[in-house]
Amino acid sequence: MRSLLILFCFVLAVASFLVEAEDVLVGNEPCTWGPSFWCANRQNAEKCGPEVAVKFCESTNWNIPA
Repeated sequence: MRSLLILFCFVLAVASFLVEAEDVLVGNEPCTWGPSFWCANRQNAEKCGPEVAVKFCESTNWNIPA
C-alpha cells in the first residue's frame, strides 16, 4: 500500500510538471529571438530592454534608425 501511495505521488508530480511545461512555448516571446529581432527597429529594441537591446544594437551599428 505504501509503495502504491509513493507511485501515485510520483505520477501526480510528473503530470503537474508536464501540464506546466505545455503552457510555456520556446520562442513564444519575441525578445528571446535575439539581435535579429531587437535590431530590426528601434521600437523592438526599446521593448526588449533599453539597457541591453538598444545599447547592443547601437554598439554594433545595426539597423536602428535614430
